[in-house]
Formats: sequence, C-alpha cells, structure tokens
Amino acid sequence: MSVILKLTERDINSLTTTEKRVYNYLVINEVKTINKSIRELANDIYVSASTIIKFLKKIGYNGYLEYKYDLLRNDQPVIINPNQKNVNQIESLDITQIKNNLDYPLLKKVVDKMRDSKMIYVFAVGVERFIAQEFTAKLQLLNVNCYYTNDIYDMRNLLKNEDNKKIVFYISNLENDLLEISNLNTKIESVLITSQHKSPFMTKNNFYVSSKISGCNSPSNNIIQSDALLIMNVICNTILEILSI
Repeated sequence: MSVILKLTERDINSLTTTEKRVYNYLVINEVKTINKSIRELANDIYVSASTIIKFLKKIGYNGYLEYKYDLLRNDQPVIINPNQKNVNQIESLDITQIKNNLDYPLLKKVVDKMRDSKMIYVFAVGVERFIAQEFTAKLQLLNVNCYYTNDIYDMRNLLKNEDNKKIVFYISNLENDLLEISNLNTKIESVLITSQHKSPFMTKNNFYVSSKISGCNSPSNNIIQSDALLIMNVICNTILEILSI
C-alpha cells in the first residue's frame, strides 16, 4: 500500500483545495499514473508539475518518481518493461547502495558550475524524460532558470550561441541517444547523467556522472531498465540536495 492510501482523515483535512484535487486523482488513478510523466499528470489534474511535487513532498516522498517506485514495490499490477516477468525485480538495487557509489567531489563540481550558470538546459528522450521533467520541475522550485526539451533539433538550436554561462544536462542510457548527443559539437559545458559506469562517450562531456554500479536499459545486461532509471534518478536528486544546501 502506498503512503497516499495510508493518509488519515486528519491528514486529508489538512490538505489545501488544490492538494486534495491531486490526492483524489492519485487515489482513483493510482495504477494508471505509473506510465505517465509528471507533465502528463499535471495536465490531467489541471495543476502545475511543481504543485504535484510539493504535495508528494508534504506526505513524505522525495518526488514523483519515488512515488512511482513505491507503487511498484507495493505489488501494483503494472509492467514498465514487457521483458520483465515480475515487477518486484526492481528491488535488486536500493538508494543507499547507489548513493554510496557516487563520485561526490564530481557532483560538487557540477553543482558549482550550475550556480555559476544563468541558464540550464535539460535534454532526455524515451522513459528518461520522466526523470528529466521532474529534475527540471525541482530546479524551478529552487528558482533556477532551466528549460527541458526532448527534441534533438530544438536542443541544437538552443546550443548554437556559445555561452560560458550556460550548461546542458543530458539524461540518457541508450547508446543511440548518447551517439546523437555526442554529435552536437557544442562548446557549451555539458553534464551526462547515465547509469553506465563506463562508456565510449565519457570524453564527449565535460562532466560524466554515473554510479560505480553498472547499469543498462538492455534486458540482456545484468541491471534491468527500472534499476537503470533508479540510478539516474538518485543522481539527479543527489545533485539537487547538494544544490539546495
């Protein structure tokens, strides 16, 4: 049972009118939300993405993705990857294990660069867009100027004007995406967030951020898709934690 379903009547009465709207939607559509991005969910409820994040933080979650992981952990009958026979397989990794394998001096350098930047771009496609959209929404809650896109042509146009006060985050795990990213040929500083500990694209980015735990979206690899996504989400949240200090 998710935290939302455990809320008491007193908890519910303490919610604002907008928060109750979010609460009611999630209770009724809990299973359906697992396959929605935070932007799609916000459009369905007619609220902002930041409102959803604030509500989830109020009841104990770190964000929308952590809420979705909680649904999977509690035996919700949802399959993200058709190759997975049992959704409970995502428990092969935990957040503490991932955080203990992060390069914190590198993350501190990334955060220092973010603080020095006037604009932050975030790019991701596929299921990684769930992470990117939440990362962008949380940055906006910290009053950071940022922009998310999943269009490679849009990103090319944004990066045409070189500016040392900009930084771009690429959140990706698939080789084809990484190859396309590496061909952007921009001098704007960039951060690649991926679950792959080693990749031929490491030298293409100013900052290559991963966990020492190796992960890949391919079902033929040891770490399944949901674990790879969890690694990238933990990296993003750790960056936000350092940034908010």
